[in-house]
Amino acid sequence: MMGGSVPDGDHVTRLCSGSHFRPDGTLAPSAFKLRQGETYLSVNWLEHLSLGSRAAELAEVRRVLATKRAVGASARLALLNVGQMRDAVRHDRGVEVFVRHEPEIRAGQPSDPSHSGIYGLVPDDVVVPEVIVGCVLDLSVAK
Repeated sequence: MMGGSVPDGDHVTRLCSGSHFRPDGTLAPSAFKLRQGETYLSVNWLEHLSLGSRAAELAEVRRVLATKRAVGASARLALLNVGQMRDAVRHDRGVEVFVRHEPEIRAGQPSDPSHSGIYGLVPDDVVVPEVIVGCVLDLSVAK
């Protein structure tokens, strides 16, 4: 179910597995590249959680992600400001990306209420993912 736009002043996190890191420990652009068949990149909208602190929001995202998949010890949550990312991609590549709220529902109940998606990416583009990596504000442990 497609929701509304995530405001530019808000923040999202992207789960980045250990395979998305270079040998020197830096995040690789592959973390922000569409895989075959994807129409958007999955992220979680932190402010939607309304938990009062960034630490509580990140803890809730970690909890929800662990219910959906195995999260490895080397996985990290990449923090992005929506507006900063959109501006950088528009300025550097002339591409308009946007973030939409995409809450996940399982058995009629919200299973991932902050789930959202980054739209406007092209599967074979290698430059926009590099721009997005440059917008990462922080990496925190995902497990």
